[in-house]
Order: sequence, then structure tokens, then C-alpha cells
Amino acid sequence: MGLVRNAAGSQGVKEVNVEVKVVNWAKAHGITVLKLNLIGNTGWPDRVFLYLGCIVLIEVKRPGEDLKRNQPARIEELVVQGFTVGVFDDVRTSCDFLETTLLSEAWRSCFSSGRCEIKLQKCMAVYGPGERVDTRVASL
Repeated sequence: MGLVRNAAGSQGVKEVNVEVKVVNWAKAHGITVLKLNLIGNTGWPDRVFLYLGCIVLIEVKRPGEDLKRNQPARIEELVVQGFTVGVFDDVRTSCDFLETTLLSEAWRSCFSSGRCEIKLQKCMAVYGPGERVDTRVASL
């Protein structure tokens, strides 16, 4: 469990275009998707994805865009509490992340151990409670 952030995506693409495609992909795979609009409570990831008792949160950014204001602190708070959070700026990596974290039996089974890492080609860093590992390769 932790945070996975990809390196970069295609320039000129709007955040909403990425988000809509990821949501459509998730729904087509039976994943329940919620949009977070918490008025007066900022910094939360854009989307919550629910599947077979597992929860994954994703913050979708426009390609190349960084996290804003209190987003890093909010995401770190969620990771410390044991949630799996991804920050992505492209459709493919977002869907790969959802496929690996929610649709993979191996990932779901390791929730009981309290620690999981995944391998994504565009992964910049994997964050777990109290640690920061800069890597492109993590193991499932």
C-alpha cells in the first residue's frame, strides 16, 4: 500500500480528458467509481475506486502538472493511514495501476500482510508509511 506517481504524459491533454477515460475504463471492468467534491476540505484525490472490498484513490493531473498546495500532505496522510494512492497524468498508467491494485488477486491477497508494492513502467516513486523509495521497479 502506498503512493505511486508516474513520470509524465503527453502535453496538450486536459485533466478532464484523462479522468473521463480512466473512469470509463474502470466502470467497464466492474469497478465502482466515486468523485470527491469535498467543499471546504481540499487536497483529497479526485477519485475513489472500489472493488471487492478494496479501496484505491487516484489524483488525476494534466500531463506534466504537479500536485497543488496541500495535496502532498493530504496524500501522505492517507498513505500513512494505509490507503493506496496513485497520482497520474495519463490514461494508460492510471488503468495499469487500477488493474494491478484492484483486479489482481495477488495484490488483493497481500492487503492482509499490510505492505504491497507494484511494478509500473512509468513509476517515479513508491511511498509507504514512513518511507520514501525512489525507484522505477517495485515488486508485487
